[in-house]
Amino acid sequence: MRIAVLGGAFDPIHNGHLQIAKQAVKQLRIDEVWFMPSAATPLKQEQAASFQDRAAMISLAIAPYRHMKLCTLEQELEGVSYTIRTVKTLFQRYPQHSFCWLIGDDQALQFDRWKSSDELKQLLPFYVFTRDEQDISLPDGLHRVHMQLLAVSSSEIRQGQKLYQVPDRVRDYMGAHGLYLERMVRQRMSEKRFLHSQSVAALCVQLARAHQLDCRVAYLMGITHDVCKQLPYAQAEAWMRSHMPNSLQEAPAIWHGYIGADYINKVFHIHDRRILQAVYHHVKGRNRTDYDRILFIADKLDPSRGYDSSREIAISMRSLKEGYRIVKEQQEAYLKKEGSCKKIRSLYMEELVRIVQKAVDEKKGERPLLYDFRELNPFIDHVVICSAQSVRQVHAIADNIKDRVKEHGYAIRAIEGSSESRWVLVDLDSVVVHVFVNEEREHFQLEKLYADLPHEDFSL
Repeated sequence: MRIAVLGGAFDPIHNGHLQIAKQAVKQLRIDEVWFMPSAATPLKQEQAASFQDRAAMISLAIAPYRHMKLCTLEQELEGVSYTIRTVKTLFQRYPQHSFCWLIGDDQALQFDRWKSSDELKQLLPFYVFTRDEQDISLPDGLHRVHMQLLAVSSSEIRQGQKLYQVPDRVRDYMGAHGLYLERMVRQRMSEKRFLHSQSVAALCVQLARAHQLDCRVAYLMGITHDVCKQLPYAQAEAWMRSHMPNSLQEAPAIWHGYIGADYINKVFHIHDRRILQAVYHHVKGRNRTDYDRILFIADKLDPSRGYDSSREIAISMRSLKEGYRIVKEQQEAYLKKEGSCKKIRSLYMEELVRIVQKAVDEKKGERPLLYDFRELNPFIDHVVICSAQSVRQVHAIADNIKDRVKEHGYAIRAIEGSSESRWVLVDLDSVVVHVFVNEEREHFQLEKLYADLPHEDFSL
């Protein structure tokens, strides 16, 4: 038989790899394509997933195709996976077959760095799959195969991008085993929020181990519980309205638990009901299963929050029910003291305020002040005042606020002021921003008008 070998890390395999294999069978008259995952490659960093996981994902991806096989030869060969050694071993083991090798254009460009590259070209043909519109210069002796390559890479998949280019069976495997999950979660939140998620996951595992529960489940629910915590309000509201309208009337600060459970199920393909239910209920807490209790406790007692929770953690290590009871009582007392509705609204407006703060700072806005209007006006939470050296700078600040707010999915109610205005007002519904030329600010003196309101320096 005529065999084409498609080697690589396959970390993970995706539809682009399958497309190359299909085209090899069609264009090169190949009988079979053997997928050969590398054990350790000389020109790449260490793989994120183990050889066993990568091989398992390949098996799942190629299962529907009778012309595709998995070859684990490079796992058997000790040391670095040099292609020259692999090729010679194939010739020894399968003298009845003829072989060719398939590579992508990225591999072709560094082919001359491969060990014994000249000898390799004498031993078997190498076919380079390139996009139809590309005309890259290939090393001598390599054969070009044009095709419509999919614009996807394994590195993008590991970051949680273009997951639709991964076969569903492979995505299910990734979700069940938590492959690449920390990288995917990290891309969806701030560094501070990610460190909190890591800390919660670690405490979940400690509690699970103390009570002889599944540590894998505990880790997965801990690392993903806040994956939608920093979703912009407009996107969160749209998700709730589309997927769970019956819960839309609940406080927005609770939504990220509901959305997060739906998100990790649909996007990360995590289907374990223990994980989904724990994430869904982790904000308000649910005293139904040990996993529900563990995530609620770990989230509230996370040591990285900056207060001493060692006593409550010790109690929870002995009894999850008792730990849950204590933490739940503390939560209810806190909400009662702070005023839950006010607190929830404040938490969700904080993101919009910080977006405005950064936008003003990026364009060198001067003397920015933040005023708290929540006790005075039921329709406005905050007012921001800042100034600029010129009309041009005023509009640069206002435009940057508009752009940054839109990037995060928030709506802009109105912008008042012509292109020559020395005072521009940006109305973001709950936040209003006044941008003045310095002289105009001194003339209108809004600071005196707002002098009795709580306010703070808004500089970064």
